[in-house]
Amino acid sequence: MKLQQMLIGLLTLYILLFVSISTVYFTHTQKKIALKNLEDSASSILKIMSISTSTQLFWSNYDKLNQYTQKIKETLTVKYVMIVNSDGTIIAHTDRWRIGEKVSLPADFKLLESTGILKKYNRVPKSTFTLSYPIFVINKIVGYIVLEHDMRKVEDEIRGIFKRGFLLAALLALIGILMSISSAYKITKPINQVMEGMDRIRRDEYDFKINLNSGPQEFRTLARAFNNMGAKLKYTIRKLDQERRQSETIITSISDGLMIIDTKRKIRFFNKGSEQILGYTQDEAIGRECTDIFQSPQCSEQTCGLFSDNGNGKTGGKKSCDIHNERINLVSRHGKQLVILKSTAPLIDSNGKIYGGVEVFKDITSLLAMENKLKESDRLASVGVLAAGMAHEINNPLTSIIGLSSGLIKRYKNDPFLSEDLEMIKDQGKRCGNIIKQLMDLSMEAPKTVAPVEISALLHGILRIITKTTPDIKMHIIEDYDPANPVVKADEAQLIQVFSNIIQNAIAATKGKGTLAISTKVIDSKVQITFKDDGKGIAPTHINRVCDPFYTTKKIGEGMGLGLAVSYGIIRHHNGELKIESKLGQGACFKIIFDVIATCTHVNNEDAPLNDKKEEL
Repeated sequence: MKLQQMLIGLLTLYILLFVSISTVYFTHTQKKIALKNLEDSASSILKIMSISTSTQLFWSNYDKLNQYTQKIKETLTVKYVMIVNSDGTIIAHTDRWRIGEKVSLPADFKLLESTGILKKYNRVPKSTFTLSYPIFVINKIVGYIVLEHDMRKVEDEIRGIFKRGFLLAALLALIGILMSISSAYKITKPINQVMEGMDRIRRDEYDFKINLNSGPQEFRTLARAFNNMGAKLKYTIRKLDQERRQSETIITSISDGLMIIDTKRKIRFFNKGSEQILGYTQDEAIGRECTDIFQSPQCSEQTCGLFSDNGNGKTGGKKSCDIHNERINLVSRHGKQLVILKSTAPLIDSNGKIYGGVEVFKDITSLLAMENKLKESDRLASVGVLAAGMAHEINNPLTSIIGLSSGLIKRYKNDPFLSEDLEMIKDQGKRCGNIIKQLMDLSMEAPKTVAPVEISALLHGILRIITKTTPDIKMHIIEDYDPANPVVKADEAQLIQVFSNIIQNAIAATKGKGTLAISTKVIDSKVQITFKDDGKGIAPTHINRVCDPFYTTKKIGEGMGLGLAVSYGIIRHHNGELKIESKLGQGACFKIIFDVIATCTHVNNEDAPLNDKKEEL
């Protein structure tokens, strides 16, 4: 609409300017023509009068001259006519009272010096036109004829010409304005349709078509080109939208984390995988710096090599255009220790300038744990093969040694010195047998006898046995069992070995004078058995190796380092899980997790413990 109004105004201005100039030129031309006709007519009359009055003036017939001037005034409707002799005296005048006077004319109208026609237009006090022509007698000037026209009639005629000219100009201007409006509408109609089409396309209405069946060929060509452009644009945008949705679906559905950051390390994209791994929602992560999300010393601005570009935004110095792969230890939002494998690469435009970066990362914590379990399984399998071989090769001669030493002890029981040595040989042989048994237990692949076992009753029974067999140890035992009394499917003898081993380790760690808290808790379909003491604890460098075979921190002769290794093997063969938590000087906590097959509301055992029961060993 603005274009149409502007075009109408511009065409109207041009038309009015043309009409105005044409009108002014026409009226000015008509005025010049009217004045020229007046001058020519008056000049012709003066010339004729000069010839007619020359004889009368020569003979000084002044009456005839006065009659002639009166007749000329009546015929031509002039203001006055007068005849002046050569010395400037009026000898004939239409106003007879002027006869005999000296002629009085404007200073610039030098009548007596002229030899031809003189012309002068006077505007004040009244508009007049004065002409003079000399009278010749035998080529001698003997007088002058002066004629003065009243210009009012001529001016009225000129004003009429002006009025007619302006009326014609107004009519032409009106016609021009109507033509400009019509032309502007015809010109701007296709343009307005194109602009409307652009606005429709901006509102994603790609089916809009320009219907233009008339008008200049150029506009029809433009309309066809616009319609084709809209169809192609619709197809292209639909295809791009499909590709975008497909890409978003792929990026959103992958379990790996993906982030896009800008050059200020602000997060601009955060997918679902990132939410699941790091614990932050998309709304919480967008706009924050990536170093706030990756809470690790390995992800600081100093160690990040993504934007190592010498500060100019272009790749340089380090090859920042390369992909960086690294393994990072960090803490999630919920405090979970994670190990992730991260790959980073910069985003570079066509000018070689870095405008952001992409980071893809994967949680490999469980993968590393599985790898460690596989390594542990391989190590235990190797130890098992070794133990089986040692048991086969050593057990037979060891049995002979123990049997023979027993027979010799009976034979020489009266010899105190020999009897003491034989007892030592027998004890050491039994000790070697015990070691072989532990090695055999370590190599066991599955429980021997599997049956339902009540965990709470089993733990309480083990504590009663230890209480009666170690009367010299003073230690506080706190029992806190789940009222559900969970039941697991296991080899009871092997569980007794595991629990006894851990309790004996706690007694050793506290030197028999500390506190041991034993509790059970049913969580979903699993039971968690916790042994927590207040002993010296386990150093961080040792905590990952306490279940390795033959690894011990005890003095030589106090242990072989097979107790926890055997216990861990038993737990693993029962599809259980062992967790060890400890800080040096703050005691240790062993957590064993088994699947629960049932629960009991009561225990048919008079010696069953109550919750929060305390005993003293």
